[in-house]
This record gives sequence, structure tokens and C-alpha cells, in this order.
Amino acid sequence: MAGFSIEVVQHGSRFVLVVCGEVDVAHADHLAAIGLLLVNSLDGDAGDVTIDLARVPSVDQAGVHALIEIRDAAIGTGRDLVLRGPQPSVSSLLATIGLDQVFMIEMTNQSTVTLS
Repeated sequence: MAGFSIEVVQHGSRFVLVVCGEVDVAHADHLAAIGLLLVNSLDGDAGDVTIDLARVPSVDQAGVHALIEIRDAAIGTGRDLVLRGPQPSVSSLLATIGLDQVFMIEMTNQSTVTLS
């Protein structure tokens, strides 16, 4: 998978960060910055935040830290963070380190967000 990108998509009152590429030490800070900016800029009527991981083949320790940082910020504003459609390698990592019990995870066969 070439490159790394994040697209912010709004569905009603819910915001989705659609992530493409590896969430590793080279990209984790970028994800954390965008996620924190989004969470901290939402008004009271905005719903939960979803991170679509269907196009993320792997996540390393720095990526896990970024996800935790965004989750903590979301909870601090009274919202949940949902991880949508993680690939098997990412799901396995989250389960191995016990984060499948911490994060809300929506399992899907493919991303439900269509990129234009």
C-alpha cells in the first residue's frame, strides 16, 4: 500500500476519520494531531468519532499510542471513539494487548465509507 492519508468525512452528527496506509512511527503523530484537532473542535451536538481502519494493514506501538490518545480525548469530551473495520492483523494486535476490551470496535468486511 503506497502512501498514507487521512480523510475526514461527516455522516450526520458523526465524524469518521478514514485512514489509508500503515499507522506507524512515521505517521502516528499525523493521525494523533488530526484526531485530537477533530475531537477538540466538535461542538456539543456532534456525535461520536469513528476511525475507519479498513485500509490500514498494520499498526505499530506509536500507532497504538495515537489511537489511545484520541480515545482519551474523545472520552474527555463525553464522546466515544469507535474503530471501524480493522484488518485481521490490526484486530489481532488489539486483542493481544487487551485493547479490544478498551476500544469500541465495529467489525466489517469492508469500509462503509466511500472515498471520492
